[in-house]
Amino acid sequence: MDYKQSLQTFVIFLSAAINFGNSFCGNSQSPLQQEIERYLHIDDSQFNLFFSVRALSSMIIPFVMPYTIEKIGIRNTTIIMSLCCVLGQYCFIIGLERKSYHFCLISRVIFGISDSMTIVQQILMCTWFTAEQLPIAFSLMLFMVKLVRAVNDNTASLIYNASKSLEQFFWIGLYVSIFSLICSFALC
Repeated sequence: MDYKQSLQTFVIFLSAAINFGNSFCGNSQSPLQQEIERYLHIDDSQFNLFFSVRALSSMIIPFVMPYTIEKIGIRNTTIIMSLCCVLGQYCFIIGLERKSYHFCLISRVIFGISDSMTIVQQILMCTWFTAEQLPIAFSLMLFMVKLVRAVNDNTASLIYNASKSLEQFFWIGLYVSIFSLICSFALC
């Protein structure tokens, strides 16, 4: 493997890693739905609002993203989205610690901004790979992101049962989000 191939492999990893935080934390409430509902004293419809308000950001951001990329660049857009992931996850933890349902909802709106990281990933991949290389590069990147989501889905209950603390599990998600932010800086 020559230098260019090694660099491209590293770019695939970093491109996937900038979305690890969003993938790990995006649906991290689902495996712990009953525990969160008991802890915050909410019902199923209130719990489902966590995902609905997150989608609000996802509906707006794609319309402003071209303007944002044009004005501040792909580098700053990537970092801002990673920061929204970190900030949203951190605010969710604070909401849990305060047992504030409304604070948790606000955190999900902030977090939802990072859902458009996939667009940024695709732009970055298109700058690094030729048309012939893109299918395998996208496949590898998607595989790694889905693997992180699967790890989350299968470890949430284990971590909660071991620690008996909702915050403990979501702190792990925050660390994954911080790792994604660091990878955003490295990639950009």
